[in-house]
Amino acid sequence: MPLSTEQRAACKDAGVDEVRAKMTYAGPGPGAVVPDLGDGLITRQDAADWLKEQKEMLVLKPSLWGLGFDLRAVGQRLQKWWCEKVRTP
Repeated sequence: MPLSTEQRAACKDAGVDEVRAKMTYAGPGPGAVVPDLGDGLITRQDAADWLKEQKEMLVLKPSLWGLGFDLRAVGQRLQKWWCEKVRTP
């Protein structure tokens, strides 16, 4: 189940390092709840997906002229952000 707006805000407030640290205390399996994170209903899989989204925001790729941005990843992130913003009342 995807994260709710409140759960996303809780993850953002905690930060990437804190979410990763709290995941170490979750039980085994993707459905295990991450303790002390948000409303207490965020699963290990949801937290991992959120961490992956944060990592994909700006992806640098080697290119002929040095490093370049992965525009596809940035475009997908912007599209996802826009869809969430439009759906939120």
